[in-house]
Amino acid sequence: MKKRAQRPDAVTYTIILRGLAHNAHIRQSLEKALALYHSMHAENSPIKPTVVHANAALKVCARRNDMDALWGIVAKMPEKGTGAPDAVTFTTILNAIREDALMQLSEDQSKEEIAEQLDKSVTDGRRIWIDIVKLWRRGELWIDDKLVSTMGRLLLIGYRPQDWDDVLSMVQQTMAISRFLPRHGTADRRAHGLEPLDAESRSSYALRKEDVTREPLPGQDLSDIADMDIRGDEFLPVDHNASTPAPAPAYRPETDARRNSFAYTIPTNRTLSLLLEACLKLVAKKPAQDYWTLLTSPKYGLQPDSDNFHMYLRILRQARASTETLHLLMSSSFTRLHLPKTFRIAMSACGRNLRSPRAVKDAEQMLDLMAASLRSPDPRTLLAFMHLVAARDHRDEQLAALERVARFDGALAVIAASEGVEVDEKQAIDGYYQRVAGVIGRLLREGLVEEKHREYWEGRRRKYEYAAGHARTERARRRVDDRRLRVARNVRMRRGDRFYEDYRASLPEKEREERASVRVRGHR
Repeated sequence: MKKRAQRPDAVTYTIILRGLAHNAHIRQSLEKALALYHSMHAENSPIKPTVVHANAALKVCARRNDMDALWGIVAKMPEKGTGAPDAVTFTTILNAIREDALMQLSEDQSKEEIAEQLDKSVTDGRRIWIDIVKLWRRGELWIDDKLVSTMGRLLLIGYRPQDWDDVLSMVQQTMAISRFLPRHGTADRRAHGLEPLDAESRSSYALRKEDVTREPLPGQDLSDIADMDIRGDEFLPVDHNASTPAPAPAYRPETDARRNSFAYTIPTNRTLSLLLEACLKLVAKKPAQDYWTLLTSPKYGLQPDSDNFHMYLRILRQARASTETLHLLMSSSFTRLHLPKTFRIAMSACGRNLRSPRAVKDAEQMLDLMAASLRSPDPRTLLAFMHLVAARDHRDEQLAALERVARFDGALAVIAASEGVEVDEKQAIDGYYQRVAGVIGRLLREGLVEEKHREYWEGRRRKYEYAAGHARTERARRRVDDRRLRVARNVRMRRGDRFYEDYRASLPEKEREERASVRVRGHR
């Protein structure tokens, strides 16, 4: 550009900064981005930075996990004008806080230390959200669903049920979607029988003041929270007497008029996933169903995607609702979303519903759906099914299940013999063979098989035992072959290096220098 007498404009700076953000893994990308961005603040700079440039620079800092540099850029941003923070700015900051908190965790930390560290990050996000709501209420900031989802994901990494519960309040605050669950710590919430949450929550949050919403962290004394602010006020609904927000349009052009509007955000699939994950942590199946019904109704018209579908399946699994899970899988609206993990989650719902006589029947119908939906059976789903059948310890169920899974033997043999199959799948096939052989062996030992069919079942047991042993032998052989290939490759590389050094030493000194100079120019 300099040779052609062309000066960079604002778009040029944006492209460079975004390019550095996409390649933040490269060394010196952060230093170059900071130098370029700060040079725009110089008095003699022809281009002054806008919020677009700041957002691109912030993304570089976030991807390099340099919070000091990020806060340094934020400190230079004006409160008003073209360089003031927008929704993208706050989204980047909240994402950076969340990623930084997760990356700093280590296996050496205790549960109390992890809880305290994550709580600090969540508290920082809450303080930022207070500023976001103030700007939003004044019509100086547009809140989109991505910003709401980012703040929700930050709340969900916390250890306090109050943080998870505030996700529902935040959606009510920004999207005018009423809560289907009373607020945490209120009398109505306790009247619904939803506290304590589960066994882990009872042990982790046993210390709690009835009149204080903010409960202590694991191992924290109640006296430490006596003077703390009560959590949750950041997400209270907007006062409609002060100003009444209007519904957000489906499309908003990026103009300066964005700071003169105050509107609710339209929920998207991200919103639905966020609400379902919060309900999963709160062990609240009924509110999750209500949110699902509302957002998929004609009022909002959301078409559930794969993430929504599988998160809802996890909620049904948590509630041991194997029959509801089966009905959801059989719905024609979701057949397009069937994946191997779909049937793993569904089969684990049957495993959690072990005591119900419907568990095995639901699981068998899920196997039929898997055979009709997937090109090849999922080994981990079949292994989970056999674990369920073995745990039930019912003769008729076990015999019927063994006959039902026999049709998958050929497909599993093809998968086991294929190249490039994941180790987990091969281990699942091996475990499946062992489990089937074990179930047949127990039926034979206990005399639960008719004598005229004993020879048939003996043959099947030997076949599965051989397949399991063959699979283990094949894995061991491949590990040996891989080790031999690595050793041979290293030997060839060392021999090549020695040959090249001997060849260079045999050349005249002048020719060696010429070759070295050519190699240096090539690198340049």
